[in-house]
Amino acid sequence: MVRRPVHHDDGPASSWVAWLRGHERTLWVIALCFYGVGDAITTGIGLWGVEAVEVGPVVAPLVERYGPVGLLAAKGATLAAFYGLWRAISTPKRVAIPFALAVVGTAVTGWNVGVVSTGLAA
Repeated sequence: MVRRPVHHDDGPASSWVAWLRGHERTLWVIALCFYGVGDAITTGIGLWGVEAVEVGPVVAPLVERYGPVGLLAAKGATLAAFYGLWRAISTPKRVAIPFALAVVGTAVTGWNVGVVSTGLAA
């Protein structure tokens, strides 16, 4: 005999998790496009095109010391770490990882576009 797993309905939260899980691949694509590529490109344009500065406490020293290679290494390592964590977690709520990367990536890319566009207009 095997005990049937108990499923708790968290109300609206569980329906959001279910919806997000149905779009997990799309969230990873958005995360890669915005957190990975969009942020890297707009940061690069800002740093080496309009003389903006990196303010991230982890990335700034890497960029200062290694330039674009430091930026790309930080992006790659961060994405690899989060992907590895996502693979290691087996709960349905692991969808929070690509969701958070997609949200943060979109916001940071948008911020960078604003900084770059302001710098280009100056």
